[in-house]
Amino acid sequence: MAHAYNRSQFKHLGKVFLSHTTSDKPFVRGLASRLRKIGVEIWLDERELIVGDSLPSEISDALHNARAVIIVISESSIRSDWMRHELRVAAQRMISGQCRLIPVLRSDVSLPPEMTGLLYSDCRPGKRGGTIKIAHALAVESQRLGSMTATMESNDPLVRTRGLDQAIDDVFGGRGWGTATLSATNNVDFSVITVDTSVGREVDVVYKTLMDYGYERDGVTLYDWCDWKNKINDELGERFGLLISERAPSNDLQRTLDQVEQCVWMERLPASTGEAGGAMVFVHVGLSPSDTEARSRLTLAHNVLVHEITVQVPPLPHSLQEAIARTRAAQPNSKY
Repeated sequence: MAHAYNRSQFKHLGKVFLSHTTSDKPFVRGLASRLRKIGVEIWLDERELIVGDSLPSEISDALHNARAVIIVISESSIRSDWMRHELRVAAQRMISGQCRLIPVLRSDVSLPPEMTGLLYSDCRPGKRGGTIKIAHALAVESQRLGSMTATMESNDPLVRTRGLDQAIDDVFGGRGWGTATLSATNNVDFSVITVDTSVGREVDVVYKTLMDYGYERDGVTLYDWCDWKNKINDELGERFGLLISERAPSNDLQRTLDQVEQCVWMERLPASTGEAGGAMVFVHVGLSPSDTEARSRLTLAHNVLVHEITVQVPPLPHSLQEAIARTRAAQPNSKY
């Protein structure tokens, strides 16, 4: 794509939801690849979902989390009931100002009624420049989101999401992303924070945020917890995880976990042969708390992780710790 874009131009978007049907997979994979190359994060079902996932639940969460939704319109998609459901949800969120809806025309068909009046990207065979128009729309939307004041004290879940992202950055020193290759055709994207417990001991912790969009059932259930925990342990092979939720844990989940702080619960993972122990931590930040309160609760969760990692992860040799300490003293901005 002959246009100079970079990741920073899309940093306020989060993962862009790419809605499509199976018959459009070849085109969608190419589009997703081109957008990723310029720094756009894409939510694509085949990269995000694994065997055993609840398909409706996972897709619904991703769709309601997305700040931008790309919908590929083709002869097959306009006949798909599932596609029409995703379009209705995205259109409702667009009307309420919660996301940008970007139609991508792939076939010589009319746009669905929900998209009447929307400009579309023409990606029909033989047409050029469609991907550039999509990238431009995403960059403009990211810029718009960036101009909004990030705060947890908002009725708008998108604004609260940005406020929570900022709070996570403040408490944990930043966020990162990774991709795990589970098989030749199955990749999983995930978010990470780095917990620095002491000299020479840094551990990447996989985390997930659960926002309250007003449509979810009450509370985070034990099933939700086990599903998330198993993904981290069994699929990613990680021993530490953090679930950050606006929704409170249900009674059954509270009975299962150990409450270690007023709003923090934990499940400790025992050590096994050749493998250190671990801990899965749940923090309830609450719905529309003050920014100070959100940071306070995240700090409690951070402290719990620091303690568990300190106890369960073997430290580096003392000589290496001293060498790292000298490097830090000489180069304060060094990653070490």
